[in-house]
Amino acid sequence: MLRVENVWKTFNAGTVNEKTALSGLNLHLNEGDFVTVIGGNGAGKSTMLNAVAGVWPVDEGKIFIDNVDVTKLPEHKRAAYLGRVFQDPMTGTAAGMQIEENMALAARRGAMRFLKPGITQKEREYYKERLSALGLGLEDRLTSKVGLLSGGQRQAVTLLMAAIKKPKLLLLDEHTAALDPKTAKKVLEISDKIIEENQLFLLDRPDGERLYAQRYGLSRDPEEWFSSQSSLERPAETSAVDPDNYRVTINAHQGYNVYVTNGVHYVLAKENDTFENIGRKFRLSPRNLRKFNDLKDKKAQPVPGEAVYIERKRKRWEGNSRHHICRQGETAYSVGQSYAIRTRSIEKLNKLRKDEELAAGREIRIK
Repeated sequence: MLRVENVWKTFNAGTVNEKTALSGLNLHLNEGDFVTVIGGNGAGKSTMLNAVAGVWPVDEGKIFIDNVDVTKLPEHKRAAYLGRVFQDPMTGTAAGMQIEENMALAARRGAMRFLKPGITQKEREYYKERLSALGLGLEDRLTSKVGLLSGGQRQAVTLLMAAIKKPKLLLLDEHTAALDPKTAKKVLEISDKIIEENQLFLLDRPDGERLYAQRYGLSRDPEEWFSSQSSLERPAETSAVDPDNYRVTINAHQGYNVYVTNGVHYVLAKENDTFENIGRKFRLSPRNLRKFNDLKDKKAQPVPGEAVYIERKRKRWEGNSRHHICRQGETAYSVGQSYAIRTRSIEKLNKLRKDEELAAGREIRIK
C-alpha cells in the first residue's frame, strides 16, 4: 500500500543552517495497517508526513502509494490517493464557504470538474447522513458558513471531508490535540469507525496512542489520556525541542489542569471558554490574561485546546536547544505560544516583521 524507499530530505542545504530531517528513510506498510509514528520534535515525524503528502519534494528516494510512484507528483495530484487532517482545526476547511460546499469540494477531490449544478439533492442527503453520525447537530446546518463553527466542530467536519472519498491513505497529524475531551472522544470514535473500513493510518503523537488504546480495548480512553497529562514527561533527546516533552501538570485548579513549560504556568482552553471565565478561576483580570498571551485585541477570546498562559511568558527558551523548525502557517506568535516565549522576543531574535508568516522548514532562534 505504502512504500517509502531510501528517502532523504535536507533543509537549507549548503548553508550554516543546514538540517537533515530524513536520512535514508525506509517504510513498507500493507493495506489495513494501523501505524503510530512517535518521536520528539525534530525526529522527522511531520517531515515524513509532508513528504508522503507532497508538501515538499524529497531530495532522494522513492514514494509509492498503491504501487503508483508518486515521488514527482505535486501535492494536488496526490489528493486522489490520500486524505489528511491537521492539528489546527482552522486548516483543511474553507471558512467562507458553507458546510455542504466544503463537503462537495472534498467529494470531488482528484476528479475532473464540469459545468453543472454544484450539489445535487442526492449528495445533500448523503452529506446529512454523514454529518448526523457526528452527533453535533451539523446535519441541520448544511448552509452555515464553516467559519461560524467551533474548533471542535470544524475538526470533525475536516475528518469527514478527508475520508469522504475513501482514500488509500489517511494521514492524521495530532488531529484531536486542539479539541476538548468530549469532542475529541467523538472524533476518535469516528476515526475508529473509518479504521474498521480498512483504511491506512499514519498518526503523529499523541493521537496514535489514544486511537490504538481505544481500538484495542486498552485502559486508556481519550479522557484518561487528558488526565494522564498530569504526569511528568521525559525531556527531549533530540537536538530540537518539543514543548510537550517539557510539560508537567503541577495541580488541578477549579476544574483546570495547570501545566508548566519553560517555567511558565498555563491551562488549556475548553470549549466556549472566555478570558473572563478563566480569569475568575485564577483571580486574574481578562486584561492581564490577554497581555500574558500577547493579544492586543480587547475582544480576543481563547481558542479551545490552545494554551492560555496565566503568568508572563519569558524572553528566551530555558532548555538546551536554540532553534525551532517551523511548520506551515506558523508565525512568531504561534511559536511563542508553543515555547512560552514573548512574541516580541521571537521577532527580535530573528529580525521578523510583525505577523510575518514563517516558511515551512525555516529554522528560527528561540534563545
